[in-house]
Amino acid sequence: MRIKSLFVFAVVVAIGVIAASPQAQAATMVTMDATVACSNSDLLQTQFESFSGAFSNTVGGLQWGEKEASLRNGVALTSTQYANNSPCVWIQDYSASTLYSIIIWTLDTSSNTLGYDLSQVDLYHGHNDDGRDGKAIKVEFSTVGAPDTFVTLYDMGMSKYDPPSNYGEISIQAEPSDNATGVKKVRITFNAIDSQSGPISEIDIVGTPTPEPATMALMALGGVGLLLKRRRSK
Repeated sequence: MRIKSLFVFAVVVAIGVIAASPQAQAATMVTMDATVACSNSDLLQTQFESFSGAFSNTVGGLQWGEKEASLRNGVALTSTQYANNSPCVWIQDYSASTLYSIIIWTLDTSSNTLGYDLSQVDLYHGHNDDGRDGKAIKVEFSTVGAPDTFVTLYDMGMSKYDPPSNYGEISIQAEPSDNATGVKKVRITFNAIDSQSGPISEIDIVGTPTPEPATMALMALGGVGLLLKRRRSK
């Protein structure tokens, strides 16, 4: 009878995980000076489908259409390479009257039809002076089931991160309570920037394919099996 009860419990847990809906943000933000290497295998490099958003066509002399790919090429600039002709994108303060930046990344779900479990979003930014390096950003995601409904993962508000060396990383790390599973799109809004505009050299979206429901149920049952084995060995 106990074994049957544990089996039912495992199935209920699996179904609950599958059906979980996004909740209020619990993500954490980690800020670092430019010492951590960016990813060469994040979802923007392996599962990129398209990007869109509301932004000025030209900011700081750079066009989004020409420079966007530099944000997902696995290269983060950390020196005097930041300049108008560098492989980076200048983004504009969202609060400015006509120039602003909201980027939406769409992930390829043709093979991984259930989407992706998001673990973190990393932004590498800075400028070779004491300005244009502080950022305030909002990170949101939408799911395969509701691709046009965005849920907040983390909102920095107006608290800017200004790295000591002027080159830094902002890492938004998802917590289990964020339920960032089945993700189809990630939206980033730049709420505030030093001097109203500044460059970004790399954005990493890190995650793994969302597992099939049967796989999740088997994992739950496996956990029950280990528990029963442990009890019998006592």
